[in-house]
Amino acid sequence: MFTTTDLAHISHDDIFDYEDEKWWSFIQVPLFAPFFLVIYEIRDDNSDVFYRTYLLSNVRQLRAALLDRSMNVNEVQILTPSNVDGKHSWEMNPLGSIHTGRYENYPDGPEAIVYELRDGRRIVEAGASDTESKITALEQWFSIPSFD
Repeated sequence: MFTTTDLAHISHDDIFDYEDEKWWSFIQVPLFAPFFLVIYEIRDDNSDVFYRTYLLSNVRQLRAALLDRSMNVNEVQILTPSNVDGKHSWEMNPLGSIHTGRYENYPDGPEAIVYELRDGRRIVEAGASDTESKITALEQWFSIPSFD
């Protein structure tokens, strides 16, 4: 989830045809949770290529973007806060796949999400104190295609 205020609203000139879009000079991330940067390309009627970037706040949005045939996704990065990756600052890394499972001590509790980076490292969404060994029935939910 992202938030902003009216103070961040940017008016755009009428020379651009963006009637259905609003522009903001900044957004806030109110939760310290991972989010995704998705870059995709658009071709106009003249076959010119333009790139757009989405910031997505959950894995279901990411999966929908990857399955959407009208979007030609070129890159997917995961941005993780320090409480998730155990580092002292936010990190951005190419995402390889997403796995889901159940926490060993809470089989009927919330779903566990494990992100596998392109370099093979894995990050458990719940935080650095949770390890993959505490998760049962871990299955790959979906994989991110390689865009190289």
